[in-house]
Amino acid sequence: MIDILKKSLLFKGMKSEEIEDYLNFAKASVKNFKRGESVFIAGDYVKELYILLSGEVTVENITQSGKKTIVNVFDKPGTVFAEVYLFIDEPLHHYASATKDTSLLIIKKDFIVSQEDNYKMIINNIISILANKAYYLNKKLMICTAKSIRNKIINYLLIIDEGGFIKLPFNKTAFAEFLSVPRPSLSRELSQMKAEGLIEERNNKIYFSRTKLEDLL
Repeated sequence: MIDILKKSLLFKGMKSEEIEDYLNFAKASVKNFKRGESVFIAGDYVKELYILLSGEVTVENITQSGKKTIVNVFDKPGTVFAEVYLFIDEPLHHYASATKDTSLLIIKKDFIVSQEDNYKMIINNIISILANKAYYLNKKLMICTAKSIRNKIINYLLIIDEGGFIKLPFNKTAFAEFLSVPRPSLSRELSQMKAEGLIEERNNKIYFSRTKLEDLL
């Protein structure tokens, strides 16, 4: 577990023994979730910080009519989530569930904001995590406010670009929910973009020319 946590932004700059010492101090616990089990629901108040050790957690918004929109998918071990709501006195607006058998490390809020001199690094890292979340939300706003489905796809590809390709973190249905577009419309647009030579799909990856896509915006 320590090897995973050393890669987590929460413990950036900390040695293995420092992490172990902090976990003991914070009385951190590991909780396992079966696939489909709820991690938290809208209306809950966050009192703990979650760190993914293994598995996958999907965060969704569900309207009163039952329509689901994927907000985020966490599948990288060491990922921290629910950090924003940990520091505001507001109930959650989203639902989170395990989409695979999942293990989470849980740390109570009181130990995140501890004033112990030995753990000041945790507070510094939390500030960095919150800044990254603000940056991510700004990127998602750029994607979801695009005027057309094609522009939403292009913005997503350019923002997530790993060097001329991206690895899709979810299936086409979830991708459509993330972009807030109908699944058939997304499939049609992707097929059209492939036919025009703008993108190529192989092994759950989408390849593209950044220059070509930028010229279309």
